[in-house]
Amino acid sequence: MVKNEGAQEYASTLSPEQNYVVDDFNDEELYIYDMKARVPDMTEDELAESLQAAQANPQAFEKQIAGLREEYKRLEEEEIQQEQAINQEQQQAQFEEFQNNVYNAIGSIEDIGGSIELENEDRDLLAEFILGRDNAGVSYLGKALNDPETLVKMSWFALRGEEALDDIQNYYAEQIKIARQTGYNEGLAARDGGKTPRVAIQKPKGKNKISAFSQSGYDSIDDLDFNN
Repeated sequence: MVKNEGAQEYASTLSPEQNYVVDDFNDEELYIYDMKARVPDMTEDELAESLQAAQANPQAFEKQIAGLREEYKRLEEEEIQQEQAINQEQQQAQFEEFQNNVYNAIGSIEDIGGSIELENEDRDLLAEFILGRDNAGVSYLGKALNDPETLVKMSWFALRGEEALDDIQNYYAEQIKIARQTGYNEGLAARDGGKTPRVAIQKPKGKNKISAFSQSGYDSIDDLDFNN
């Protein structure tokens, strides 16, 4: 709709005065054209005779042609108005369809980049920015797109925004993990008198796991007393 409005404004600057198709006809051509429209069965000879008879009185012929021009101009204006009305209806239907698609998209998107959740206030702001207009009737989105700096930023985010948000999210997740591990290690060190805790793992002596039990005085797992 914004594109069509801009095209109409540009066209009006090129042709500020209304041009009519009927102005491309000279008097004789207009007379013949009108006679063919009113009496389709007239032959070329009959049309020529009718034109000659009409031109026999120049003043009356001039008035007749002037009346024909006004009539055809009025018909052209009516046709133009009908076309404009049809175009406006089509544009309105297209805008309503676009508006519904925007509302559906805003309602279906839960987050941006998997990290920024959309609140109801965010959804309202998005709808107003995309579909709303200022007091002069200018679209907020249209004004943003007409600003080169804003256009560049919006284009960059469309191309790389979600990837950048993912990188930031992954970076801070890794930093949080490192900070937690560091705090855990510092807590263990403080508990053990400032020494970094070490966990010693001793390999059982013997050829297999069962021999480790037998060296402790147990011949089998049945000899273990789990009650003590």
